[in-house]
Amino acid sequence: ASLMDRVERMAFNALPAALTADMWTHVYVQQANSVFAGQTGPAPWHRTGRGSTRCGRNGMQSADTCQRFQDTPSDEDETANFFGISHFPCCITNFPQGWPKFAMHALVLDEASTPPAVVVASLVPVEATLPAGVGGGAHIITDAQYPFTDAVSITVTAKKPMLLKIRIPGWAAQAKVNGASAGNGTFAVVQCGVGSTTVRVDLNPQVRAEYGWGSLGVASGSPVRFSTAGGRVPTADAAADLSVEGGAAVMGSREPGRTDIRSGGPGQNSTVTIMHPVAGDGHYISGVAFSFRYVAGFDCLPDNCPGPPVLQLVARGMSSGTLLATLYTSPPLDKYSFDQYTSYSPPQHVNVGNLRVPNSEPILLAFRFVNNQRNLQIQLDPSTGVDMTVHWSMDVGPETPSPISPWLQPPAHALGVSRGALIFALHPKEQKTVVKTYEQFEPVRALAVDYEISTNETWNYGLLPDRGFKFVNASSPGWSTSLAFDDSGEYPFYITAAAREIKSWGYWQGSAIIDSPPASPVECEGSDCGAEVRLRLVPFGSTNIRIGVFPWIRDHGVSDEVAFI
Repeated sequence: ASLMDRVERMAFNALPAALTADMWTHVYVQQANSVFAGQTGPAPWHRTGRGSTRCGRNGMQSADTCQRFQDTPSDEDETANFFGISHFPCCITNFPQGWPKFAMHALVLDEASTPPAVVVASLVPVEATLPAGVGGGAHIITDAQYPFTDAVSITVTAKKPMLLKIRIPGWAAQAKVNGASAGNGTFAVVQCGVGSTTVRVDLNPQVRAEYGWGSLGVASGSPVRFSTAGGRVPTADAAADLSVEGGAAVMGSREPGRTDIRSGGPGQNSTVTIMHPVAGDGHYISGVAFSFRYVAGFDCLPDNCPGPPVLQLVARGMSSGTLLATLYTSPPLDKYSFDQYTSYSPPQHVNVGNLRVPNSEPILLAFRFVNNQRNLQIQLDPSTGVDMTVHWSMDVGPETPSPISPWLQPPAHALGVSRGALIFALHPKEQKTVVKTYEQFEPVRALAVDYEISTNETWNYGLLPDRGFKFVNASSPGWSTSLAFDDSGEYPFYITAAAREIKSWGYWQGSAIIDSPPASPVECEGSDCGAEVRLRLVPFGSTNIRIGVFPWIRDHGVSDEVAFI
């Protein structure tokens, strides 16, 4: 039963949301939160053709066959995030198989039961004549507009006794079958004799607030604590010790059995953060030492490398994110070539002293790669990484030492809203533009085009779940069951929710890609949040762009008047 709950969630939400309502175009990379479907940047990897050479997120590929780059918050890329057919057109020919194959499995036979049974796996409308072994070739009709109605009538006309097993969805905690309570996540069993048997199923779904959506967070590593002898900063285990962003990646080395940090591509500035917070108990950081070996790429040749890459080491406040100091900036790293490879550089030993970096707040050390026109690969020693140590002075700053957070990036703990099998989302008014047609190809298919879809409306809302949610069983004037997942702004019903704009929540790195929701609960202080409004949330599958995963705000008072969005 629980497996079918997940199948229905995909069939009634993810599938229609990946398609325009006419099913002529689709988006290749669908997101729960996206308010722009079109080409945008920065791209998370270099564009090659249609982007089909992308490597797996967690794979370790050879440097000369594949390069792994950091993904955006929602896995979008500049070649796939539009509604059209030019990215992998085979998909649009396969999509029409989805719902027919789903409907084919709405009924399942259980001929091993005594007597034999038909299982109603999904309460979608269906009519079928069963094999002779089940009810003597019984006839079954499921009369409903599920998932757009809450009550279903099932009629079985049998020539022999049989069983009818009805799946009760996991979310239907108040379901009834012929007026009697039915356990959710189970199968209600009805005895069907010879003749006609009619069963009424009332699902009685409730609006549900689903917490825990969004990023699971990034846990910090073990802290490097103050010691008069200094502290070693672990960097050997890339997966446990390092967090890459902005195009940087962890990948295989030129030397077998070793691992490299790759700095991205030309023009990118990327960052590799060491995940172990440095906690000085208020003492000042007085020195940092490390060493590294490198090769420079993109035709960076010794004595012929215009725009060579540079490596920096910076210190940031762990909680505040404030840049406290740039501890080190390398000379141009242009003497050892990736393209005309002979070896990595000898160890570049760095020992920076005479520092006075406040360390009352735990800090994070990070390498910042300034690629200019080239890029770098830094090799990690399997035992010592970059062999980093940090030292403190004996004097203490005036600030009280702050505690060490267990998180580099706390979990989003965001909120999704559902009712029954449907997820609900904010659907901002869409602006749809045709950016490419294919009339030069025969046969001409006028609706098979590429769209850019955007909005000018506010979308960065946090919900106020303490105010509750209201289900309104009223459709918009133009909605009909003949186009149930209408993406033009029509809807079968909606949910209202109190919300406030969260002004700090915006786009990722200057693109039109929505950044991850801020960690919830969000504290609204001063002008951080806008005035309270009431949002209309509609079925997720009826949207091309939408917000389906919300940060949320604790209720600190009731507003007398709210605007309706």
